Amino acid sequence: LPKDCYFSIRVGEVQKLSRLSGTRSFKFPQSTKSRFGKIEVFRRIGSASVDLDPDLAVGQRDISIDIDGLVKERVPLKVAVSAHGATKPTPEEPV
Repeated sequence: LPKDCYFSIRVGEVQKLSRLSGTRSFKFPQSTKSRFGKIEVFRRIGSASVDLDPDLAVGQRDISIDIDGLVKERVPLKVAVSAHGATKPTPEEPV
């Protein structure tokens, strides 16, 4: 498998995500009533860096993620960072 693969394991309401590895083990709460879990494998197709310092990254801003593949694409996103305990930003009204 390519080295940029990740897997997700969900049991009940708990989900864990990790790079694909044969040596990784996970523990889940026994209190779950689920008799089945779900395992998914993902491959990274793009990434972007986001400044998480609330003093520098004030308010909502636009970023884009470069998607790698046969066709070069960008996915636009809106990102807001706030300090722990700060009030939530009010959503912008559509124009």
